Amino acid sequence: CYSLTLNDTKMKRLRFIFIFPLMFGVALLLSSCSEDKLDIPQKGVIDIDSFYKTDEDAESALVALYADFITNIGGNDGIYVPYNIVFNYCADNVLAAGEFYGDNDQFASINEFRYDSQSSVIYQMYRRLYFVIYHANLVINNFEYGESAVKDRAISEARVIRAWCHMKAAMAWGTPPLVDNLLSASDKPSNYEGTHEDLLRWCAKEAAESVQYLDEREGPEDKDGAVKVTKGFAWTVQGQALLYAGDYAEARAPLKNVISSGNYELVPGEEYGNLFHLSGDGSSEKVFELNLINNAS
Repeated sequence: CYSLTLNDTKMKRLRFIFIFPLMFGVALLLSSCSEDKLDIPQKGVIDIDSFYKTDEDAESALVALYADFITNIGGNDGIYVPYNIVFNYCADNVLAAGEFYGDNDQFASINEFRYDSQSSVIYQMYRRLYFVIYHANLVINNFEYGESAVKDRAISEARVIRAWCHMKAAMAWGTPPLVDNLLSASDKPSNYEGTHEDLLRWCAKEAAESVQYLDEREGPEDKDGAVKVTKGFAWTVQGQALLYAGDYAEARAPLKNVISSGNYELVPGEEYGNLFHLSGDGSSEKVFELNLINNAS
């Protein structure tokens, strides 16, 4: 209470008296510490220079890619899934409904073909595709073919996912940037200089070249084979890309491979309604499915 009644001069002097010994003590303490005791390695992280080395690193990087794919494409934020909206809501048989007209208007604007360049849904879809492409390039650019079977498979799974993302970007934006390497912070990729069809053929080529290193689904009942990149999914991406490019003759072979593999079957009509519910997860009809486990922790 006494200090509150001091004038400014006394207050400044008292502050100096108390603060100076404290600062002097801290300086002595810091000066007595050797540098090696202050330079403590951060726990729970891996230095990037020591990563991207082993088969285990390749698997970890691939898992990170799948997780990013699920987050950005499959969506874990309720009904707001830009991929679903952009590629499904532009249709006369879909109603973007809500509690009232204007509710979820970002969905309705796609549904009613009144969106513009400021659409948050389209903006997010574009960004999310390239987020996944970035994570795919982390696998592709940091490992090399021929080092091990695990790395060969990891690279190939990443290449197919990257091809799928470019194919979807091409279907929505025509000739978007082809990003087949890791970009620096200063890079500004421009739109693809070739034609729309050329970009789609690049996607098909990427998938075709990856098939040899991929696992194959072990029959229609193999649920694990439905939630990862397999030969069947690579053939599907190859066939779809060629189909979209108008190259119907070349699209026949890879799509025929999917059918003749014996690893996929159409579900009976009475089970069709289950395809997009939990009971339909990993069904015989699924070529590639994003699998997300609900874990409260």
